[in-house]
Amino acid sequence: MTDRRWLAVERVLASPKFCQATRLSGFLRYVSERALTGKPEEATEQQVGIHVFGRTPGYNPAEDNIVRSTARQVRERLALYYQEEGQEDPIRIVLARGSYLPAFEEQTPEPVAVPPVPLPAPVSTRRSWMTVGLAATALAGAGWATWRPRPETVWDWLTESPKPLLLVPGDSGTVIRQNLTGRSISVADYAGGAAQATDAAALRKDIVADLSDRRYTSFADLKFATRLAMLPQIPRERFAIRFARDLHVDDLKAANIILVGAPQGNPWVELFHKDLNFQIHSNETARTLTVINRQPLPGERATYEYVATTPNRRAYAVLAFRQNLDQSGAVLLVQGTTVAGIEAATDFLFNEENMAPILRQAEAGRRFEVLLETEYLNASSVGTVVRATRLDR
Repeated sequence: MTDRRWLAVERVLASPKFCQATRLSGFLRYVSERALTGKPEEATEQQVGIHVFGRTPGYNPAEDNIVRSTARQVRERLALYYQEEGQEDPIRIVLARGSYLPAFEEQTPEPVAVPPVPLPAPVSTRRSWMTVGLAATALAGAGWATWRPRPETVWDWLTESPKPLLLVPGDSGTVIRQNLTGRSISVADYAGGAAQATDAAALRKDIVADLSDRRYTSFADLKFATRLAMLPQIPRERFAIRFARDLHVDDLKAANIILVGAPQGNPWVELFHKDLNFQIHSNETARTLTVINRQPLPGERATYEYVATTPNRRAYAVLAFRQNLDQSGAVLLVQGTTVAGIEAATDFLFNEENMAPILRQAEAGRRFEVLLETEYLNASSVGTVVRATRLDR
């Protein structure tokens, strides 16, 4: 297009505010094309979801707010763009609230007022003018700060769909049972309750009953839950904590989920294993937990092993973000080979500076995996480093 309005769109898309934001750029390009080609009926929430974000025809926008969330972020980026590098643009793009069809506003240069030449003033008056100038500069800076958009966080991704949000901490009782019996518990046995009957043959029945009836979780999982509940992005009316043994497969379809723990303590993680590059497997006999790197890249190891009986003081953690089982919501997996691994994953995940570059690179596909290694002292993590990542576009 040679339309001056389209040139305004291209200028915005080429700016640093948009050129690295694939999802925001795709949204703005699509709705601008519909506005300039006279096809407003193709800029509805439903149509944008289908054509920009690959949603299936007939999807329910009430249960998937990706279009509304993206529109909000585009408005924020546009506001910041026109306060900075776009101040002199002759045409501004305006995306009004409640609409996905942008408007294009011609900017008329304001006449420059020539102030009268002041008479020589005493020093005190000149200082007053300096004070006014500094105050105006400070106010302008404050206004710029007000308009700076908040960086997108993993919690925004997780709550984008209006589904319930369930936090599922690990089941420490199940970990103890496996350590005592030397037998691993699969998700099929865990979900169906078959593990209890199997354990009864190897342990005293009262021990099995005690571990089965009580709700044990680790202190690291408790700290995760506490920090999560304090976040402003977490919708209080839709948020709940569900013990792993009380979860059902339908919950993994009907809700946005946070699963805390490796499969040994949260067997539900197994349902997402086939889609992960970094998988944690346990060997109850050898007392090891091993991170399997299914497709190692140059410089990466194929396995990262934690051995409970050796003092190597190394623990590992895996963070992964995927869609839930029916692709209508999100799942965040927070796995660790020890409680120190969970603690390291928690500290990394709640640090926006750590997560920002990962989210930027994974923004289009909303999929990432991060493998962390940490030293630990008295079950606390020390010196966490990123060993590998998978940032799917």
